Amino acid sequence: MDREKNVILLVDDFMPLREVIRETLKKGNCGIVLEAENGRQALDILESEKVDLILSDFNMPEMDGLQLLRAVRMDSRFKEVPFIMLSSDEDPKLIIQAMSAGANEYLGKPFLGKILLQKVEKWLKK
Repeated sequence: MDREKNVILLVDDFMPLREVIRETLKKGNCGIVLEAENGRQALDILESEKVDLILSDFNMPEMDGLQLLRAVRMDSRFKEVPFIMLSSDEDPKLIIQAMSAGANEYLGKPFLGKILLQKVEKWLKK
């Protein structure tokens, strides 16, 4: 894999949304996008790929975004990787849970592509 490009791990069980986000990131020239349907698949990808940013849905089957976030933050190999939580649920309690567990951003769905790109670019530059 060409390491001159950023690698973004996109985790969401809803394929149509993954396609929209992937295309948005591609148009924004953000780098390579790897995809997973849930947290378990995401952890498998993290075992074999160096990832520069994780975009994850909150609600997913098997392993949700909060469980993935906690697993990532507990692993010294990944704990510094920026993590943006995506969710259609803007319940303040969930936002607090995500931020307390180590999310760098919480982006409510639906969101504008330009807002997503701003958040991604902000964390890729750090």
